[in-house]
Amino acid sequence: MSTSRVTPILIRLYRVGVLAIIVWLLHNQHQWMKAQREATIPVSKVKDFFPDAVSMGPRDPETGVQQVLGESGSVLGMVTQTAPISDKILGYAGPTNSLIVCDAQKKVIGLRILHSDDTPDHLAEIIRHRPFFEAFKGLKLGDHDAQLKVDAVSGATLTSTAIADGVRRRLGQEGKSLRFPQEIALEEVKPLIEGAASLRPLAERAGILEVLDEKGTRIGQVTRTSPSADTIIGYKGPTDTLVMLDAAGEKVTGIRLRKSFDTKDYVGYVTDDSYFLNLFNGKTLDELGKIDFAQSHIEGVSGATETSWSVAEGLKKRAAVLSAPLPQATDVLGSYP
Repeated sequence: MSTSRVTPILIRLYRVGVLAIIVWLLHNQHQWMKAQREATIPVSKVKDFFPDAVSMGPRDPETGVQQVLGESGSVLGMVTQTAPISDKILGYAGPTNSLIVCDAQKKVIGLRILHSDDTPDHLAEIIRHRPFFEAFKGLKLGDHDAQLKVDAVSGATLTSTAIADGVRRRLGQEGKSLRFPQEIALEEVKPLIEGAASLRPLAERAGILEVLDEKGTRIGQVTRTSPSADTIIGYKGPTDTLVMLDAAGEKVTGIRLRKSFDTKDYVGYVTDDSYFLNLFNGKTLDELGKIDFAQSHIEGVSGATETSWSVAEGLKKRAAVLSAPLPQATDVLGSYP
């Protein structure tokens, strides 16, 4: 066999070998992380919160909660991890698994980072910022009504809001999006829907606003992709997109980017690409929620492919929620369907 024929074969074998190693490493990492989540938290991890702790109770397989026990077997408190709930909540570069420490009455008394795939520099900024951790104190495990009020850490916004979202969801709470807390304002709708004079929440659909003219007649509806799209990362971060609908709330009439944590230049490319922004006009929510981008000939924006695809995926995810039967459409602001 000639050298010219052997070389391509060797290259293919090399690539297959590299791929196999990558798959093996990812599998092992997944198994390691799963084992870490299911393992009993050692008492040494909670000694600074409970100096009298002598042992840890078994991990409840359903709730993931472990009791912190004193010398006489008395319950001093309890702990739980945000994973696996937080596994899909990405910060700047990855998810973070946090340990939530509660007293015997299930009230949070502290928080500790167990493992993070996020950027070390961003994580260091958060660890140095003690007020961030103080904001969780007093919240209660299983209290669905309490709302978390926490300020993002400057210089580590995505990482800190991801951690906060993981804690909130693990505690069983819902609320407004921490990444995109700004509600839709009339001033941003007026230039897009002619005659818009006021906005009013739509009673039967959470997160949708009626657009009314001066006479109080509905002339359109508006919603946004957050929080459904909060976990969809473009090149560097998620994007919140404003979605205009017709008066019946069935068809998309336009979209505009509201705020993004993605790279500024890439966001600009998408914002300035009227062709891309108009691709979704006329589609029903049901069509958009089930759309196959390839079959529909929807392409990303040149120079900002990942950013534009994240916008498209966010629209699809939000539309799928809104087009679901009413009993299933529980995408209240702050949830992650």
